[in-house]
Amino acid sequence: LVHSQLARKILGVHEIWDRYEKFTLILKQAVTELRSSPNRNKECLLSVFLDNRDYPVSENDINRIAFEIMAAGVDTTTLTLVWCCYTLATGKLKLKPGESFTENDLEVVHRLASVVPMALPHYARFDSYLGGYLVPEGSLVFYNIYSVHQTQLRSLAEKNPNAVCPFAKQDNQIPKVYCSGSSMPFSVVCILRYMFFSIGSRACPGFMLATRVILRIITRITEEFEIFEGENQVDLTNLNGLTRPPVTESYQFVTKNKITIKRCNVSN
Repeated sequence: LVHSQLARKILGVHEIWDRYEKFTLILKQAVTELRSSPNRNKECLLSVFLDNRDYPVSENDINRIAFEIMAAGVDTTTLTLVWCCYTLATGKLKLKPGESFTENDLEVVHRLASVVPMALPHYARFDSYLGGYLVPEGSLVFYNIYSVHQTQLRSLAEKNPNAVCPFAKQDNQIPKVYCSGSSMPFSVVCILRYMFFSIGSRACPGFMLATRVILRIITRITEEFEIFEGENQVDLTNLNGLTRPPVTESYQFVTKNKITIKRCNVSN
């Protein structure tokens, strides 16, 4: 819960919050320039919203759309692909010969990565109680997804030191979470599954598309290449922000099959 600058410092999220504000300011400036430009690309998604008179959108909505596209549609997908390479290159995830990269393998990557460790900020729409704590209306709430995933990994390590990811290939009952003062479930959360796409009404609406895109790309890569750690690595252990890159970002891709080159005689 973040109510003030002091609270943000106490919770240790002030640096993330500052970066978030700077990032949104840059996007707002870009949207303002786009809005005032007479020669803007009409095929741009933001232009479609700006020019749609049947369904007008506010300036705040346009800014939020721009933020969602950049934060959720580009950076996270790219970083997840990098994390896939990292897990394979370091041996944290191993594929048997002829085995394809599956959605279960992607769950392993999501838990190890927690690409958006604190998720995106959420606002409480009404007073609620969670675990005995009051969450006042208007409070800014961060989900510590990284902590949840690390707890799951530690739980697995205690049970099976040779395993990598808990519950990735198990079917579990989905527990329900109830809203304060109501007997009706307002959200369904499986605490044993990964929460990479956040939870609740503000969970990522594009998770199915993102999953399909990532699986398609990484499956094609693993079919053709073996992935190894590269040289001249940059130390990223102290790099903090809204997203979390792996400590290794340089990789070597070695083809699995020999490439046959045919010589052709070209006559004049």
